[in-house]
Amino acid sequence: MYPQRLFREAIPLFSFIFILTSLALVAVIRRPVIVVNDKFSSAVYGEKRERAKAAEIMLKLIRRVRIFNVDDYDNSDKIAAAIAERFKNPLCVIFPYRYAQAAVIYANAGGTDGAVPAGRAGRAVILEERNLTRPDTGKALYIPSSWETDYYRAAYIAALLAREPTLMPELRYSIQESSKTITAFTSENLPPQAQQAFESGILSGGWTGKNTAQSSVIPEQIDNIGAAVLISSASSFIQSETGIPSVVFSAASLYMLPSYVKAVVDDSVWALLPGIVRQAVIPAADGDPSITGVPIPAQIKILPFRKIPAKLFLRLYAVRRSTQTNKVTS
Repeated sequence: MYPQRLFREAIPLFSFIFILTSLALVAVIRRPVIVVNDKFSSAVYGEKRERAKAAEIMLKLIRRVRIFNVDDYDNSDKIAAAIAERFKNPLCVIFPYRYAQAAVIYANAGGTDGAVPAGRAGRAVILEERNLTRPDTGKALYIPSSWETDYYRAAYIAALLAREPTLMPELRYSIQESSKTITAFTSENLPPQAQQAFESGILSGGWTGKNTAQSSVIPEQIDNIGAAVLISSASSFIQSETGIPSVVFSAASLYMLPSYVKAVVDDSVWALLPGIVRQAVIPAADGDPSITGVPIPAQIKILPFRKIPAKLFLRLYAVRRSTQTNKVTS
């Protein structure tokens, strides 16, 4: 009786091990996803975080995710040839925008020296960066940035933060809301469409104060800033310890950011990778010389441990789940 009982109790464990083994086998058999990476990306995201994220996404996709590191000074032919030599016919190879030319060479299975032999290349994917013009993409799949949606959601969150009196009590009662601004700190001028999306997000968030201001430097007087959105070149703002409730566009670890950063907009390749792969598996139309994918909204992370009131957290979480430019679920 005892062996039979032991066997019955062990059945769930054996079933679990069998399922894990089966999934691991399927992941190994299926064609892998290759992510082109360099020292700049690793410095921002962190090598350990990259490996951990690759493992996490592998479990979601049941498909291997391989990181291919390149030297910043390698030419496009060399990068394309190295990928083709190491990986035979992967599902897709995801190139950052700065390696678009290498992606085109890889996608066209050619190059100036016939760098990529026919039949070895997977589908090349170029991930756009914010506010940059589209390069010649050849046969590569081009995933546009969803900057319009991302700016709208970031501004909406900033408006909610600016209206919350418990976040900065020493300023909330000394300065009227009508005289405050929500400032976007960026090293480059936002295009008109981005400005419009930003202002629309602020208004949708119920902000009744001054409209948005745009700045590349930290002003001496910050008492009139209700909230800040750090789009680029945010390091100086973060290091200044302003204490202003902020939304930051960044792929950095959450634990490296100061306590007044309440939300993070992550549009790195690791945040968008599952959506990229879903588009990469869709076959391209025959004869389509320039393939454009669907923009993928950035991943928004709300930081509940940063002393955010529960009611406000729920509203911020609703913005996080929204993927439409002019619609946020309350």
